[in-house]
Amino acid sequence: DISYIFDSSIAVSGKPEESIKAADNYTFFYYRGPVLMAARQGSLKAHFITHSGFGHEAPVTHNPPLVFNVEVDPQERLPVTGKQYESFIANVTQAAAEHA
Repeated sequence: DISYIFDSSIAVSGKPEESIKAADNYTFFYYRGPVLMAARQGSLKAHFITHSGFGHEAPVTHNPPLVFNVEVDPQERLPVTGKQYESFIANVTQAAAEHA
């Protein structure tokens, strides 16, 4: 998981607080091959497409995307809803469109 690599690099940098604040201004993109599957900004992660393991099941497109707070729910089982969802989804959807 990219967040583990990122957190590890922050720990080695010697300035974790500054690095974490700077990281909140970035969008991390998650790909499976050439397909954008998810994007994360701060503690929130949006899943545009999910795929169960590496089996033969077809990927599932989510419109609107599923959103999880990965700091509160690292197993991504409780989707975020309400105002937190509304404000985040506009930002992350725009970032994904600009990234494409």
